[in-house]
Parts: sequence; structure tokens; C-alpha cells
Amino acid sequence: MFPRPDFYGGSLLNFAENLLFPANAEVKDSDVAIITATEDEAALSETSWAQLRELVRQCTNAMRAAGVKENTVVAGFVANHATALVAILSSAALGAVWTGISPDNGVSAVLDRLVQIRPQILFADNATLYNGKRWSCTDKTVEIVEALQKHGLELVVVINGLNGVSMGLEEIQAKGLDAVDFGGWLKR
Repeated sequence: MFPRPDFYGGSLLNFAENLLFPANAEVKDSDVAIITATEDEAALSETSWAQLRELVRQCTNAMRAAGVKENTVVAGFVANHATALVAILSSAALGAVWTGISPDNGVSAVLDRLVQIRPQILFADNATLYNGKRWSCTDKTVEIVEALQKHGLELVVVINGLNGVSMGLEEIQAKGLDAVDFGGWLKR
């Protein structure tokens, strides 16, 4: 057909809503939505649909309060885990632009990606588990934050992925940025 007709012009689709509330699916609130598995077999956990929806609701409200709106850029320096998914879905719910990069990347690789898109909020893991070893992300996060601060970064949300490893909040705050722990941020 030429010219191509404009089907559903002006329609909007919320990606997060469609993932959290799948159409034509028999999903109970108590059903498992996410199984989180890492190298630490003792850390296997399940998240129900009700828990996932509530975490996304809380994170979305916290992001909205922080000024996130449509087309705001939100970045994640995070591994693949349930909290990262919550941040992604919350960004999508608000119409924000999400980008993620794994914490096993070096600082220059992270900055090559993030400097050009200028995130307003950065989610960052405090540490990662790789090859049976705990690796702190704090030093890399502080370097990344320092560079991104010149490009519009306003807030860093640190995810406590591994207990017993520094969150780095004081180091980030010393750079003049707001830095919060993910769990505490949801309860603000």
C-alpha cells in the first residue's frame, strides 16, 4: 500500500504494564515471577508477582519523586538480578530511557557508553560475585560518578548485592552528589 496508512496513530503502549499484568494469562499474585540465581547457590531466591509489582510501584514512585519523567535517561551499572529488573520496569513505566552495562566492564567502557547519553540517575551494584570471588564495584562507581557528574548525573542509587562489601555512599556523597541505598530509597 502506498502511502502507508497510519494504524493506531497516537496510541501509546506501556511496556512495563504489559509485562507486569500479562493479558490472557492466568497469573496469581502468589505465583513466582522471578527466580534469581547467582554463583552463590545458597542465594537462590524467588519473587512473586505481587512482590515484583509492589517493588516496581515503590521504585516508580521514588523515581517520579526524583524528577524522572518521559525521556529522562536512567542508567544501570548492574548485573542481571531482580533489583535491576525492578529499575528497568520502573523506568519503562515512566517512559524513561533505560540503558544498562555490566559491572564487569572497566570504567572507560562504561563511560564511553554513558557520557554520550547523559543519565540523570545511575543505579549501581555495590559488588559482584564472579568466579567464586567477591568484587567490589565501589572504586569504579566513584570514578564513573565523578565523570558523569559533569554530564548531568544527579542521583546514584546503590544496590546492596553483596553484604559485607562497602556501599560507597559516603565516597559518592563526597563528590557532591546525592547517593542513596536502594532499600532505603524505596521507603523515603
